[in-house]
Amino acid sequence: MTDLSAERSAATHLREVHLRLIATSDLHAHLLPFDYFLDRPAPDLGLAYAAGLIAEARRGAPNALLFDNGDFLQGSPMGDYLARATRRRGPHPLIETFNRLGYDAGTLGNHEFNFGLPYLMEALRAARFPFVCANLVLTTGEEPTEDTTLVLPYCLLRRQMTDAAGELREVVVGVIGFAPPQTVQWDRQNLEGRLASRDILAAARAWVPHMRAAGADVVVALSHSGIGPLVGTSGMEDASTALAALPGVDAVICGHSHHTFPGTGVLAAPGVDPLLGRLAGKPAAMPGHSGHRIAVIDLFLRQGRQGWQVNRHATALLPAGGACPPAAQDRHAVRLVREVARTAHRATLRWSRKTIGQAKVPLSTLFSLVADAPALRLVAEAQRCHVARALADGPFAGLPILSAVSPFKAGGRNGPQNYTQIAPGPLAFRHLADLYVFPNEIRALRLTGAEVLLWLERAAGQFLTVPAGARDAALIDPDFPSFNFDQIDGLTYAFDLTAPSRFAGPGDQTGRPGRSRIRDLRFQGAPLDPKATFILATNSYRANGSGGFAGCRERNVVLNQPILVRDILLDHVKTVRDVAPPTAPHWRIAPCADTTVVFDSSPEAAHQLALVPDLRIEPLDLLPSGFQRFRLHL
Repeated sequence: MTDLSAERSAATHLREVHLRLIATSDLHAHLLPFDYFLDRPAPDLGLAYAAGLIAEARRGAPNALLFDNGDFLQGSPMGDYLARATRRRGPHPLIETFNRLGYDAGTLGNHEFNFGLPYLMEALRAARFPFVCANLVLTTGEEPTEDTTLVLPYCLLRRQMTDAAGELREVVVGVIGFAPPQTVQWDRQNLEGRLASRDILAAARAWVPHMRAAGADVVVALSHSGIGPLVGTSGMEDASTALAALPGVDAVICGHSHHTFPGTGVLAAPGVDPLLGRLAGKPAAMPGHSGHRIAVIDLFLRQGRQGWQVNRHATALLPAGGACPPAAQDRHAVRLVREVARTAHRATLRWSRKTIGQAKVPLSTLFSLVADAPALRLVAEAQRCHVARALADGPFAGLPILSAVSPFKAGGRNGPQNYTQIAPGPLAFRHLADLYVFPNEIRALRLTGAEVLLWLERAAGQFLTVPAGARDAALIDPDFPSFNFDQIDGLTYAFDLTAPSRFAGPGDQTGRPGRSRIRDLRFQGAPLDPKATFILATNSYRANGSGGFAGCRERNVVLNQPILVRDILLDHVKTVRDVAPPTAPHWRIAPCADTTVVFDSSPEAAHQLALVPDLRIEPLDLLPSGFQRFRLHL
């Protein structure tokens, strides 16, 4: 007897169209498998490495579309060099590589604006595919659909696709893009008065129905945004889960937070299925950063009365398990990227290898989350000296100058290689780029002692609360980015881990009065006077309000210069030549008898315990993530 149900099922699958979505995200100007910070090859890094994975993914599907999900222009010494180069001709190498690899669409990330709007727009002009972003706008209308967007809000890709029976079918794929609305705040010095932002969800609710009405059979959201709560709130930075829940959205490419999804990089939560790679029941993926992985979403489409619909789906990251299969080492794709990047690579090497000074002590961030680090003291010293010179002849001359710095490379979501380790010896440009990876500008604020205290209380949110007598309690809050762990040079103080944090998060502006984790806060040996006035050297990202630190208001800014902190650091090293920042700690974790905590760092830290001679630290297990776990006795 014929199995009619099996026949019907087979016929249904023959009418299916298998559409594969392939995406890169957060490439951060990593084109080649080369680590310029360490001046050595890095086989699993960059778009050249990802190109092999892309070729492999394309071979596995009859119909494929390739996207980039933002943050491609900034983040490596090559990106910095290209932004500075005055003699560069032709398209930006990242854009030209996208062109040659056949990208179908892309969106913008927040770091696209770090070098200014003109630089970005010049780079985009060379693209032979559309860039889309629905919530970054030149002018706002009464409704999002009445905005004048910086680039197209969305695009429609009309493609002839082969179904399972070998027949050609036309499918219209709508692609819409989003960036964190905070982008205009983070780069206010470049964007104020020139660009505005919309809430991601508000923009999506307005534009997605337009896409459907314009003929989109499938809607793909390129969301340069992290995976956050299922229930959306206005202005949320990590909106991808709530975005996926909106009617009309079929698939979401996520980014910005550098996590990997599906997989263990994101915890299960309402609407978040890290095992199957689903957000709000829909396929979603986030491929980490720097080209280490690509995202692959397979959509199996079936045509019905309502047009093409997603019948089933699957989500994955390549390489699976973190190991690149030999078949993915596509020589043609890799050679193509190397050909485009060859000139920029050679120029970057010449620039990054130039010696400018000597380090007399190790400059490391291996223990920068648990102890004072000379690497950060050097940056703080450069900031303070520059601000002192800039204010010397003005009304603020003579006020005490403090300097706030934070560890940019301290592990976290960027992995166990994400640390600065500079041995004593020659200092080159690449070392300074490693010490200060972001193109922030210098700023100085006039603050009271009370505001300085609140600044440190905000930074103290990095630490979890640890009960006295605890054994191997977790020390670091994994959701607190290290670049918000500001350490203020010019003061001495201690963090009391037994006290709860005053602030619940960046959105909490007042905190809970009466709570304090900062102990023995002193300036020049005396208790800090809450009414005293100080100048605090910091950067544009922080002064613009990012992180929610006290006193970051326009009226408190006393120095606003379009000078990169990295250039200030460069000039400082050129001036002093022999770099020997203070090694005596200015902050510490307060002692707590019979209490131990654990934290993670690079396995290299197990051989560098001499960097923290005042701390009792024991190496523990090597973790599957590649980090080494350490025990700290308080």
